[in-house]
Amino acid sequence: MSTFNVGFSPDVPRAEGGGLRFDLGFEVLTEVPDLELGVLPGDPSRELAAEQLSGVDALVLWGARVTEASLAGADRLRIVARVGVGYDNVDVEACTRRGIVVAITPDGVRPPMAASA
Repeated sequence: MSTFNVGFSPDVPRAEGGGLRFDLGFEVLTEVPDLELGVLPGDPSRELAAEQLSGVDALVLWGARVTEASLAGADRLRIVARVGVGYDNVDVEACTRRGIVVAITPDGVRPPMAASA
């Protein structure tokens, strides 16, 4: 079996040492065999470059943008999982043309509500 590569956009919240913050729920991914996790290099507020997506099978995306030009290097990409609501930073039509699934996490950003008396 080959390695499945999951890339996190450069603006992912990071732990003190610069690695992934597993308190965000990603710790379960460390238990999956043949799964490689990595933060993509680059400017966290920009459009992802085609080179950044080369060899990435899945992308976990915060605020960075994925455009038609970004996807030119997406030789293995099959899913873009946007952490948050809305698709404003993803060219959904370009992903659809390439057979790339785009998902959001609408329940992942709900603020906790205090019970009122």
